[in-house]
Amino acid sequence: KGRRADGTTYLMREEDRALLGGDFSGDIDDDAFVVAFIGRNGKPVFFLAQFTGHPATVYHAEFPVIHADFPQVACDDLSRAYGGVPVGFLQGCAGEMNSKGLLSLDPVQRKAANAVRFGHYLGNTWIGAAKNLRFSKRNDLASCRELVPLSFRNVPSEHCLRREIADVDDFQRRCRRGDRTALTCAGLNAARTMSPKYRAALIKPIKRWAQWALRFRTAKRLKAAPKSVRVETAAIRIGDVGIVGLSCEPFCGLGRQVKRQSILPVAIPCGYMDDTDVGYIPDGPNNGDMDYQSSFYRYTTSLLPYKDPAGDLLARAGVRMLKKLTA
Repeated sequence: KGRRADGTTYLMREEDRALLGGDFSGDIDDDAFVVAFIGRNGKPVFFLAQFTGHPATVYHAEFPVIHADFPQVACDDLSRAYGGVPVGFLQGCAGEMNSKGLLSLDPVQRKAANAVRFGHYLGNTWIGAAKNLRFSKRNDLASCRELVPLSFRNVPSEHCLRREIADVDDFQRRCRRGDRTALTCAGLNAARTMSPKYRAALIKPIKRWAQWALRFRTAKRLKAAPKSVRVETAAIRIGDVGIVGLSCEPFCGLGRQVKRQSILPVAIPCGYMDDTDVGYIPDGPNNGDMDYQSSFYRYTTSLLPYKDPAGDLLARAGVRMLKKLTA
């Protein structure tokens, strides 16, 4: 996620990252966790490994390929280092953090090579961590789940919604004319590597959402508008290791809160649990921005803007559950 000088935000792709100069990495979470399950012979029989980052080095929306990307490469490296034992990957809270190379113009072969290179970096880090394990003082297991309600703000004003619809219509007209300078609309930014046809399709759901929200006002049905959504949150404690799972694409700030506030020696925050249908959920400081991730509710016809503190409530629930499981 990028921030402009005027305070507005945008989804940072490879072309945007390159414009910032040097080898820009932005605000990332570079913790790499390894949890080993040791057999009676004193050797690992299984690993859980976690990292926070979108596995999207090879990804391109218009030219999809099948590739397991850097986490799978890293898991394979750790597995081979210990005789082929299984390795499970836990995805961190990476909602607003993309991989280097996202939607670059590089050929698929180069993008795949970058994913392998990045994977070896991560794999070597995990292998190093696995050589410096600390034994858990506890050997019991506990888990729990709960549904956490996130409240919505009021339906936006009729003026704001109609203006958004008009902006989308104008943007799509420009795209249909093949205007390659049509790059921003309704707070979203398209990549120059995207065709105008794809850009027009990318913005289409925003109009659909605005029309859906507008009907609550024009039909005088504001009481029928959704007031909240319940997001499943789970916690599991394996000895001294706590794992919090969120059924959404959580922002990095949520994971940091879990790690910072947990009473356990190791707390591992994870997103993308089970089958998420709410998409991206921002933390409090990122709530209210209009970039793709922060305003993903506009790609639905069931969600409205989140009230503050937005996803912070999920992190608080995860911390609370870990504390309960540790008592």
